[in-house]
Amino acid sequence: MKNKNICIVGAGAWGTAIAKQISRNGHNVILYCREPNLVDEINKKQENKQYLPTIKLEKTKATNDISITEQSDIIFMTTPSQYMRSVLEKMKINKTAEIVICCKGIENETLDSMETIVKKHFPDNNVVILSGPTFAIEVAKGLPTIATLAGKNLKNIESILSSKNLRLYNSDDVIGVEMLGTIKNVIAIACGIIAGKKLGDNAKASLITRGIAESIKLCVVMGGSEKTVLGPAGIGDLILTASSIQSRNMSLGYELGQGKSIDDILKSRKTVAEGIANTKSIVAIAKKNNIEMPICNSVYNIIYNNSDIDKEIKYLLIR
Repeated sequence: MKNKNICIVGAGAWGTAIAKQISRNGHNVILYCREPNLVDEINKKQENKQYLPTIKLEKTKATNDISITEQSDIIFMTTPSQYMRSVLEKMKINKTAEIVICCKGIENETLDSMETIVKKHFPDNNVVILSGPTFAIEVAKGLPTIATLAGKNLKNIESILSSKNLRLYNSDDVIGVEMLGTIKNVIAIACGIIAGKKLGDNAKASLITRGIAESIKLCVVMGGSEKTVLGPAGIGDLILTASSIQSRNMSLGYELGQGKSIDDILKSRKTVAEGIANTKSIVAIAKKNNIEMPICNSVYNIIYNNSDIDKEIKYLLIR
């Protein structure tokens, strides 16, 4: 597909990697960034050194003018989930524009999914979910990757993103894909804690196994399909995020397991680990629907209640 105006809202690592993938496929991209210095850097040096260094951004221009969305045919939203609503409130789009949600989360205050929030603002536009398993840097480098597209009318988005190194699996289970993309971040924090405490691979495998059980509960209670758990957006994304220190969420858990406080960890980071907010949302959903999610509850207690990690591990082991 040629001659489409493509905009990416958010110039973090994932937004930048998507820009690289799209431009590699021959399309021009506008990357919206809030920071004027980042706009200058991308436009002058063709690189986002702050969030995705060493990746050259051909056919990509940056701007801090959000009105660019009015002229866009396809808009990729990579804004962190808890800021999605506030960014959408600043945007205007045309009636035929397609929106691709690229962040993973549930809004804390309302427990709305990202699709629900987007649809409230733009009810007549086609909305698609892009999910994992994907690490930004590997997509940007063109390494072999699969990803998930969920929604209806996927053809335009598929043609822009697909390549010999990026294969897309399509799904009509939007709810399931969104819920699984959210909970895997929480399970990844828990796996990071296990690694930081040096409790071994047996413990990590056990935790992932029980994390899959909690993922099924969340997916089904929210109206998703259990089959989605077995696909790339479920087990695939969970394995990637929960088994590699590249993961922001697993690395955050690792630092917690090594004894650092959550406040100190967050102060030292430029990027957002979605699992922190995701934990709050998922625990609220579990309580609302009366389902047991002990791993998510333990991660919540560690992050928000300053609970002792050894105590939470003991609790999980004796269940």
